[in-house]
Amino acid sequence: MKNILLLACILSNTYAIGQTTSATPFKGATVISVPFTGSAGQSLQRIAKVFVQQGFGIERMDTTLGYFDTAPRAYGQLSPAVFLYHVVAKNTVEITGQYQVKVGLQTISSPMQWTKSNLTQDKQCFLRAQEVAESYSPTLQYSTR
Repeated sequence: MKNILLLACILSNTYAIGQTTSATPFKGATVISVPFTGSAGQSLQRIAKVFVQQGFGIERMDTTLGYFDTAPRAYGQLSPAVFLYHVVAKNTVEITGQYQVKVGLQTISSPMQWTKSNLTQDKQCFLRAQEVAESYSPTLQYSTR
């Protein structure tokens, strides 16, 4: 009986740790999923329009394959960092992103992610994507890759 109880505890903890989708942002979340109605191409165009309204350019878009990439946009007036986003339409529209900083001849990049601190650039990148997603739909899902 003890062995069965121990196995059940281990499996339940493994499931909780492996669970990577939530309706609220969580530490380490790197993907924002947005439900859409209509076609994937129409949804991509609508979300691309929101990015453009936020000051981003669209670097490339293919509504047949179901994706678009934003052009780099400066994080702030004094920051050398830029934000870039990749948006893919599957069953939902998934937004991922990264920030890049040029240091000398080297480019350092990190994926957007939700963290407890609002002072990190990866969190700021995440918050910008979340703002775009929320202006499209109030119902979002967060996950990791």
